[in-house]
Amino acid sequence: MNRFTVPLLGVPLWGMVCWFWVPHDARRIQADLFTRSSAALRGAGLGDAGLVVDGRDAVLIGDAGTPESLAALQRVVGLRSVRIQIAARPPQNEETRRLNEDLERILKAESVGFRSESAYLTRPGKQTLDEVALALAQAPGVTVEISGHTDARGDAQQNLLLSERRARAVQHYLVSKGIPASRMVCAGYGQSRPIADNATRAGRLANRRIEFHVLEVR
Repeated sequence: MNRFTVPLLGVPLWGMVCWFWVPHDARRIQADLFTRSSAALRGAGLGDAGLVVDGRDAVLIGDAGTPESLAALQRVVGLRSVRIQIAARPPQNEETRRLNEDLERILKAESVGFRSESAYLTRPGKQTLDEVALALAQAPGVTVEISGHTDARGDAQQNLLLSERRARAVQHYLVSKGIPASRMVCAGYGQSRPIADNATRAGRLANRRIEFHVLEVR
């Protein structure tokens, strides 16, 4: 056997091992950080709904974003950063009231659809967002929160990550339609904010949704 055969065979084999091991190890680390972060919040007498751990970074979303929660997570060893994502929502004026009415009408007629268990928009979902883009274009001074929500099936942490990926997919599509990215903030709430009963098929369908809320008026 040629003396170069073993080393050459070893290179692709080692590559396959790395390809399999590194992502799994990263997911294990992320899951461990999420578990310890949740425990830290509960130990401080705080809820963990609205906590997202992405890699080594923790994000506190919505009502979870309090100074007490921030302080509790900053003591978790292994987290690289901790931040609060969502600002308080301002009082409505005529522009925001009109925009909210338009968005409510659009989303009531047709929800923003995705392929199952993914952040890929369906064709009807894109058509709905085309109408959303027109509504946002008519209110150029408004910044909105795009929030993703899931039903309660599956792993809660994975649902949080999926809901944020879907919110970002919506943002990217709206940017492609001419809406500046600076006018949109993305948030994933996972299964923490149901609007219907997860025990029924219709309820789960209602809970899998994208919402828009006004954050700022310039």
